[in-house]
Amino acid sequence: LNLQQKRSVEALGKFLTAPRFLAAINNYTDTKDRYLFEAEYVRATWDKPDLTSDEINLYINVCMDYIHLKNIHNNINKLNRMFDEAEDQQDLTVRLAELLKTKSEEYNQCEKRMESLIQKLQGDRAKRVANRDRDNASLLSLVQLFQAEEERKIMLKIAERQRQAVKEEADELESFPDWKSRVLGISKEDVL
Repeated sequence: LNLQQKRSVEALGKFLTAPRFLAAINNYTDTKDRYLFEAEYVRATWDKPDLTSDEINLYINVCMDYIHLKNIHNNINKLNRMFDEAEDQQDLTVRLAELLKTKSEEYNQCEKRMESLIQKLQGDRAKRVANRDRDNASLLSLVQLFQAEEERKIMLKIAERQRQAVKEEADELESFPDWKSRVLGISKEDVL
């Protein structure tokens, strides 16, 4: 596993032990619902180690709505079967039609709620990730500027050492009076 995957797995472990998650999953007595809730939660959060506690709660709500949507769908199917079987009973078909309408409205409301939660989660996280990337880019540019500044300082030190070496060499050459007089053809007294 690379570093990002390790962070994701560690964060997922924390998400799976969140008190609200445990309370929500323990509310499901049907093992299929429980399994589906957990699978959807893991699928939605496993690669997002930077989730806030509010976002975790929203993901729990989305997963609960997903289970609720599945159950409503099952109820609608059951009502449709009952409606088909009770075609000759006018009173019953009217009540079943009303129940179907109510369940369909409930299904649509749940679906819209899920869509808005998912859009909010994706939008909020996308903004945060973009801000983090911008901050990281700013930090990277600062590091690069710092490195460039360090390189300039090193180059200045090298240039200063070279100047110092040239000065020392010139001082040493100047300390040889015989050599100067031979090259210049003058003595110290001539100059003074």
